[in-house]
Amino acid sequence: MKKSLKIFYLILLLLLNIRVVLYSQLENMRFENISTDKGLSYVSVNCIAQDRKGFLWVGTQMGLNRYDGYNMKIYRPDQNDSNSLSGDWITAICVDKSDVIWIGTLDAGLNKYDKKKNKWTRYYNNPSNSNSLINNSIKSIFEDKNGNGKYDRSEKGVQSVVLTLEDGKKATTDGSRRDSFPAFA
Repeated sequence: MKKSLKIFYLILLLLLNIRVVLYSQLENMRFENISTDKGLSYVSVNCIAQDRKGFLWVGTQMGLNRYDGYNMKIYRPDQNDSNSLSGDWITAICVDKSDVIWIGTLDAGLNKYDKKKNKWTRYYNNPSNSNSLINNSIKSIFEDKNGNGKYDRSEKGVQSVVLTLEDGKKATTDGSRRDSFPAFA
């Protein structure tokens, strides 16, 4: 009898502690409305992702926004800079396992951001290259469990994309690794 009463009190104490922990987590939640008044490039948001450093990447019709919790940095295409973002209308964002930022656009292809060099690599459809993107309009980007990048273009289906691994090698959808790969050239 005493043993079952001790177990009952122990379970009751655990349940009360769980309730307190859950309640305190709810109290610490904070939401902030980020608008054009705070630097967002456009009133409507198409996509959002968070990288390992905690930056929020927000895609709009007027560029890509990076929010650090205090300030907004806007990335837009620059016709005079081939290392800039390829298009304004951002439709998809994916942060891969290596913390690389991949950006899809409405009609300007796929972009990969090199944080260390602060430069963008652009990938386009090239009808004369069968390894290039199927189409320059990207609907969504995702990474499968093996680290292979994919993007979706609804009329054309899903296409696999080559992702650069942390060691600088390329990973193809067949799992092979190479120092160079002809795709997107």
